[in-house]
Amino acid sequence: TSKTPPTPRPVGRIAAVEGRNPELTGTSEGKLFGFFPVNYGTSFIQEIDKKTGGPLGQKWNVGELGSISAWAFAQWGGMFFVFVTIDSGPRVYAVNRQTNESKVVMGSIPYRVTGAGVSTCAPERDGAQTGG
Repeated sequence: TSKTPPTPRPVGRIAAVEGRNPELTGTSEGKLFGFFPVNYGTSFIQEIDKKTGGPLGQKWNVGELGSISAWAFAQWGGMFFVFVTIDSGPRVYAVNRQTNESKVVMGSIPYRVTGAGVSTCAPERDGAQTGG
């Protein structure tokens, strides 16, 4: 038997910042988030409404990163991870979803990261840090 493949249908438009599309990541709780890169301004992460493409709730500020030439985004254990190549080279930021704290976790990496993936089975919390 053959099955008809699903037909995609647009549900909304995700607003880009400065004409730059956000990098997307999902969570095991079924939420969609985007990292919005801003050259010489405050780059941020925000949840995206899956029905409309519009922004939802709070913004997590990553910081003023400089000139961004490549970016990727993922989540793991309640943390967002942003991989950017900026004026000073590639680096990795971690943003805590609970505290909104953003910090550089790798200040110099030998790779220009242009994509990051994470399983929808990735945990929302790190069991080692939360005791289970």
